[in-house]
This record gives sequence, C-alpha cells and structure tokens, in this order.
Amino acid sequence: SGIVECIGTDHAPHKKKEKELGYWEAPAGVPGLETMLPLLLDAVNKKSISLQKVVALTSSNLFEM
Repeated sequence: SGIVECIGTDHAPHKKKEKELGYWEAPAGVPGLETMLPLLLDAVNKKSISLQKVVALTSSNLFEM
C-alpha cells in the first residue's frame, strides 16, 4: 500500500555492562544513524522507493505522499 509507519534502527555498540547503567549514566549515541541513509538510498537505486519519499520520511513526521 506504500504506507510507512516508522523507520527505526537498533544498533548500539556498547558493552552489556554499559547498557545496564541507569538512564543518566548510560552512554548516549545515535544508534544506526550511519547505516540508515545508505540503506534507504540503496532502496532508491533498486527502484523500491523514490528519492522524494526518502526525503519526506527522514525529514518530517508527515508520512503520507
């Protein structure tokens, strides 16, 4: 149907001990950010999604196109 409900990543390269720390003590980061865009652009090259849709999905919370 072409509806995308969310884009998410879950890779966070921290040791288990670091992940078990409390919220304010745990190391921060932007999980998967370095791979999200290359994967979406690969989908554009494979004609699975348009570049315009990638731009809209990654820069807005309005996903209908």
